[in-house]
Amino acid sequence: MADLWATNEQQRDISYRLMAQQLIDRGALKADIPVDEAADVIYAMLSLEAYLLFIVSRKWAPERWQQWTTRSLTAALLR
Repeated sequence: MADLWATNEQQRDISYRLMAQQLIDRGALKADIPVDEAADVIYAMLSLEAYLLFIVSRKWAPERWQQWTTRSLTAALLR
């Protein structure tokens, strides 16, 4: 199980770094944010832990979480 979890985390890291690089390639990422930082922000905000915190602990509807995440990622990363 630990190996599967580690593989999953590695795949998420790769996916979010690719997403951050695409933002740079399209000129959409704020100029002062390096790709590694952008990937880390995406990773944290889209993590299962963050999702469960809002949905389970704070009783947010999934739609509310999606809207908040979209607004927050946009404000944090995009020009």
